[in-house]
Amino acid sequence: MILSIGCVSSLPAHLGQYPPAQAIAIARGLVRRGVYDLTPNAAGELAELLNSLGRAGPDDVREALEAIMRELDTSHYRPPRDPERVPGIPFIWDSRYFGKPLYFKFKLVGSKKKPRMVIFSCHPPDFSRVTFEP
Repeated sequence: MILSIGCVSSLPAHLGQYPPAQAIAIARGLVRRGVYDLTPNAAGELAELLNSLGRAGPDDVREALEAIMRELDTSHYRPPRDPERVPGIPFIWDSRYFGKPLYFKFKLVGSKKKPRMVIFSCHPPDFSRVTFEP
């Protein structure tokens, strides 16, 4: 079964300056080095997920982000339904770390020499917006 979010076939294979595989590789390095920002919404969403696991410290946030980055791969990439509104690269997969499906969206900002990761979403997906294709 393939999970997709209302893809439009005329969309490019990816949005933004990096294809998903390259974006994931860059993001993994940035998380390892602590070069990322969480939007207030993403910080709250991640805090809720961590609280559900009985964790809430700053080290837990970094550990969770490192686990997310280890789990991510290009098969989890979900092109957005409305590419004009999405400020990042969205992924949906069954997270082993959190024990549930996860929607994670980030964007790489800055220059190619000095990128920074901004995390916009980290929460269970809204499956009312997701369609399944055989």
